[in-house]
Amino acid sequence: MQLSPICIALILSVPYVGALRTKLETRDSADGVCLSTTRATNFNLQAVYITPAATGPVSVPLHVAIVNTVPHVSYSILTTKSDVFTSEVLTNGGMLPMSTSQPQFRTSSLAVLSGDSPTFITTQFPPTAFPAYCIMDNPVLGPSGPQALGVNGHNDQFALCANSSAAGRVDVVFSPVANHPHYTLADCDPVYLTFTDV
Repeated sequence: MQLSPICIALILSVPYVGALRTKLETRDSADGVCLSTTRATNFNLQAVYITPAATGPVSVPLHVAIVNTVPHVSYSILTTKSDVFTSEVLTNGGMLPMSTSQPQFRTSSLAVLSGDSPTFITTQFPPTAFPAYCIMDNPVLGPSGPQALGVNGHNDQFALCANSSAAGRVDVVFSPVANHPHYTLADCDPVYLTFTDV
C-alpha cells in the first residue's frame, strides 16, 4: 500500500510522546535553519523554560561537567551542575568546552543522540569535534529573540531531566524518550538553549 503525501504529513505530525510532546507543540520551530556553525566569542549556555514554574526561575545556567573518568579519558555532559569547564566555543559545528583552571584539558563534542545528553570527551588527543551544533533563530520569539543553540538541525527538542542514577542531577537531554534508564519522560521540562557572552 502506498501512502499519499497528505497521509504521510498527517502521520508525521502526530505527537510522538505524551506529556513532553504536548509541551513542545505550543511553540514555533525554526528547525533546519542554521544561521552559522561558528561563534566568534566564548559563551555560556542557559536553558530557558518553555513553561516556567509559577515560583521558579525563567532560565538556569548550564555547564559542561565531567561525569565519568577512565585512565586518560574523561566524559562530560551538558548539565546544570557547575564543574571545571567555564565556557564553550562553537567552531565549524563542533562545541569545545574550555577551562580557565585546567587549560591543558582538550575536550570536544561527540555525536548527539536522541534521548541522551550532549556528550563531550577529554583526552590528550581528542577526535575532531562532531559537527552537530549550530546557531539558530529563537524557537519561541523568532529572529527578534536571543539566538538559540541547535543540534542536528533542531532548536526545540531540548529538555531538563532529573537524572535518577545521579542523585537527581538535572541534565540537558536532546529529544527525550520514554523508558530511559536515567530519567522519567513525564518529569522532563522542555527548554531551549541561549548564549551568554563570557
